[in-house]
Amino acid sequence: MFFAIDLIMNTEESTIGAGHQDPLLWRQEQFRLFPFLGEEFYSDNPAIYIQLTERFAVKTLYRKLQYVFEQPPTSLPFNARSLPGTFAHYVENDVLKRKYIEKYLGKEKALALLHKVDEWNRQRECDVQCLMEKVNSEKPQQGPAA
Repeated sequence: MFFAIDLIMNTEESTIGAGHQDPLLWRQEQFRLFPFLGEEFYSDNPAIYIQLTERFAVKTLYRKLQYVFEQPPTSLPFNARSLPGTFAHYVENDVLKRKYIEKYLGKEKALALLHKVDEWNRQRECDVQCLMEKVNSEKPQQGPAA
């Protein structure tokens, strides 16, 4: 899911071609073509799914994926950014375990994914830090107490 969103959302508009006038609609169509199999697995196997400690994370991620499919294409940049951000947050907070990601994807793919997750989290931390600095610099300085 993370790789698909990264790939589709970072496709240069020039490679989409003249055959499609709306790049956001094209991206949304690409998401619909991508085989996201996890939702089908967990809905078809409730006895297994209910035992997973990460089931709430999975449910949240697939709900966010549905927003990508169902909402108007104009909301795609927000919805598509929200999904990997939530995934990265769950990995950072150990809700989704790195060792299971490696076990499921294999070492090479897991390292690539976890590198992107770490990159995503560093960027988010930097954005938060910049925002905090901006807010602090805009606060009026209080003079000495009278």
